[in-house]
Amino acid sequence: MRIYFLTLIFLLSMVFSTCSFSADFLDTSTSYGSGKITFVSTMSGNWDLWIMNPDGTGLTQLTNTAIDERCPDISPDGEKIDYSTNDGKIWMVNTDGTDTKVIELEIGINTHPAWSPDGKKIVFTSFSKIKIDDSDIWIMDADGTNPRRLTFQKNIQINPAWLPDGKSILYSSTVYGKRYQILHDLWSIQPDGKREKLILANQAANIQADFSPDGRKIVFASNKTGNMEIWIMDADGKKPKQITHNEAYDVDPCWSADGKYIAFVSNRSGNLQIWLMDANGENLKQLIHKGESKDPDWR
Repeated sequence: MRIYFLTLIFLLSMVFSTCSFSADFLDTSTSYGSGKITFVSTMSGNWDLWIMNPDGTGLTQLTNTAIDERCPDISPDGEKIDYSTNDGKIWMVNTDGTDTKVIELEIGINTHPAWSPDGKKIVFTSFSKIKIDDSDIWIMDADGTNPRRLTFQKNIQINPAWLPDGKSILYSSTVYGKRYQILHDLWSIQPDGKREKLILANQAANIQADFSPDGRKIVFASNKTGNMEIWIMDADGKKPKQITHNEAYDVDPCWSADGKYIAFVSNRSGNLQIWLMDANGENLKQLIHKGESKDPDWR
């Protein structure tokens, strides 16, 4: 029974995570390319949605609610952000913090939305309202209409991410090892629900995968070595390579728009915070030093 409850706690922890601030909380000594990084942070006291430049400047709070925001994703045109809340709803907001609206869905407990490269579709995870350890990957039009289930596997399917050409979706699928050890294999599937394919099964928790902008590499978090670290491999699952080596908890990696850098989350400084590094794992830099921050997306 104790193992069962510990399993549920682990699963729940994975599922459920407008004013300008001074850059005093940030390390801006290095420039890290173009685009914007959106994330959630407790800098204002609650898990709210934020956005900033990759060098930490332009830090702006986009939401200020009593409910926890999580898992933001910036649209391909950089104009909107979709995100989920811990009550199982998916929302959308402009990147300037205006026009916040909920996407009305009649299915499940929904999280982890991700825009298609052409901005016409959103893929997301939907959990069963009856079984907390059962979810699948769904797809819908960008306005929330025409939701359709893509996966029909057992247990939890989570963390969908698009191949840059829009032809495939990567996700994690939960399996159980010895003594109820929670493992995650990486799979891909086409947006029409066809050609489901196993990418990586290495008896570890492989989660939060993201394709590089050129589609040739995948960055992901894995505890293959006994601790959660950031890894990179070829898009076909070959040549996995560990690029962080720290006793801390390193997760939530995402690529910069030019593929030269990776943002990720680590508690190596004490709290969960957004860090940046070169794509080979070198030149680590902590961006934020106040509160806690997680779920970065870089576009």
